[in-house]
Amino acid sequence: MQWSASSSSFDWKNRLVMSAKDIVIEIPDKRLPERETLIFNVQWLGMSVGKVTTNVKGIHNFNGRDVYLLEAVF
Repeated sequence: MQWSASSSSFDWKNRLVMSAKDIVIEIPDKRLPERETLIFNVQWLGMSVGKVTTNVKGIHNFNGRDVYLLEAVF
């Protein structure tokens, strides 16, 4: 969230005071980060049984639509 405040936007206890109409919330970027790798440790009944590595390999065009290429290695 980005906004700006002047010194008059604070009360006598130095708490921020703003009107709801003064707050502007920007739409977040909803895309997954490209080239991200996540590693998960897998446990069963408290024992380590392996790990899963997932990767976002990028965004590709498939049938005219942008899609994520995901890879998971177990």
